[in-house]
Amino acid sequence: MSALLLPVIAIVVLATITPIPAIACFYAAWRADRRPAGFSQAAVFPTTVFPAILLVLHGLESNPEWKVYGSNYKSYLAMGWSAWVYLPPFAASNFLIARSVIDPDYVKASPLTHLSLLTCLLISLFFAVGNYGRQFYWLFPTSTACAYGYGLFLFLKLQGIPRMLIRWWLVLVAWLITSVLTVFAAIVQTQQMVDQLPDEPLDCFIVTAASKGHPKIVGSYVDAETNQRTSRQLNSFRTFEEWLKGNAPKLHELARQKYNIVGPVIARRISNRWLASIVYLALKPMEWLLRLVASATDCKPSQS
Repeated sequence: MSALLLPVIAIVVLATITPIPAIACFYAAWRADRRPAGFSQAAVFPTTVFPAILLVLHGLESNPEWKVYGSNYKSYLAMGWSAWVYLPPFAASNFLIARSVIDPDYVKASPLTHLSLLTCLLISLFFAVGNYGRQFYWLFPTSTACAYGYGLFLFLKLQGIPRMLIRWWLVLVAWLITSVLTVFAAIVQTQQMVDQLPDEPLDCFIVTAASKGHPKIVGSYVDAETNQRTSRQLNSFRTFEEWLKGNAPKLHELARQKYNIVGPVIARRISNRWLASIVYLALKPMEWLLRLVASATDCKPSQS
């Protein structure tokens, strides 16, 4: 069992980050001298099933609670609602592609394989753009886009553009209109979602978590205005952020974008007072440095 499991895991990983398995399967399935016996069913997984699974995983991502990837709507196109919009045409197109891989007679009788490959290629490119600014996430849809692009190139090389497809101009027009409207609806929905998101996460900063340590160690107190526990260290960090926002807005935006990804994950692990107190002490050298910068630049301390 383990001897079979390791190659499967290796193929899945390779198919996730590179288009090599899908390209090899498309080539073997549609090459001019016919495919090898028994290969058709195996070729369906890397070419159609696995990309659909990746799209479903994108759809399972809930909408973010803050502008974790900045204010550009492009970074959120592949999350939540936007991903589910594309699942029906993507699944239907992959079904037609799978049928074309398995059944050579269907390829000759129907021109829909061309449109199916083009649809999957465009959706994959859309998701690559939708992962703009999300680090390595763009690798997944880019890999599938390369595979579908090669599949379309190979299919056109072998089959050409059938006259039947040219005659079905109503199908082409309907497909084009539906694609444009779907993209437009996804962009509008995503822009509305991003506009409603707060700029910063709520109560998930590392320094905020550190201020919840032992009061005698961290010197925390309840702020009379906000009725929230704070500390002098937390105020120092907030003061420096306000200074950075005013004097280096681009640097602040980049730092805030990266910190909003890493900060909440670390803060959630600070789960008890002793750990919070240790983090507080570890942050003291940085706190002293920020106070030195604040005094040198005549930066006013934060009141919160």
